[in-house]
Amino acid sequence: MAEIKTIKKLKPATIYENRLPIFSPTNRPKHERKILETKYGTVTIDGRLGQRHKDLLEIIKVLAKDIKKTKENRLFIFVEVYQIRKKFSKNKDSYSWQTLRELLWDLMKTTISLKVPNIDIDAAGQFIVSYTPIKGEKTPLGNKIMLMIEFGEIGTQLFVKDMDLSYDPMPLLDLTHGVSKAIARYILSHKSQPNGGWKIDTLINAVFGKNITPEKIRKAKMQIRHDAEKLRDCGIILDGDRVFLAKALKNQ
Repeated sequence: MAEIKTIKKLKPATIYENRLPIFSPTNRPKHERKILETKYGTVTIDGRLGQRHKDLLEIIKVLAKDIKKTKENRLFIFVEVYQIRKKFSKNKDSYSWQTLRELLWDLMKTTISLKVPNIDIDAAGQFIVSYTPIKGEKTPLGNKIMLMIEFGEIGTQLFVKDMDLSYDPMPLLDLTHGVSKAIARYILSHKSQPNGGWKIDTLINAVFGKNITPEKIRKAKMQIRHDAEKLRDCGIILDGDRVFLAKALKNQ
């Protein structure tokens, strides 16, 4: 693996992390074993990862402090539990410590295999492999509780080889439906857009895979339209059966 670059701040995501259907387009995923082939690469999943897991991963990254590497050249970070919960408290889904632990556990248990030729990734592993609560500095209310989180092979490879994405993850937390979050993240991985924007069916196929049923497509469209106003806050505009990236429209 290439040497981990020195960096003081992490970005919320990387291009292929958002373009590949690693995280199911739902807030309530079930354990599944699946292989998804896309134009960007092939993803194999054995576990349970959905958009709430992606929410947490992005918040952890933007709050990360003391970014270091292990002897095995893996990324590890420190993040304050209170700050994670504070971010989520601004959203209707205020996460308890138990909920955060469950999401972290899923991120550790789920095995991912990625083959992404464009950035020379052919690897299997997890996004994170461990988290350890430790006492931080003292405050008038007691010691801060920090999490020491070690990234796994997949989390580290994407960090090392992929290109970072800069966007505010907070508006995404306000989206009601997982499919809306998934297409938003897919769109935000692009600097430009197709002529006439993306067809909504194209985006649904991108995040679900090509074998999605007509019934699921109808439901996904209904959910995306339900989130139309909140998608605008993410810089994404829904117009009939077309979806546009607002900043790309400004540049046209």
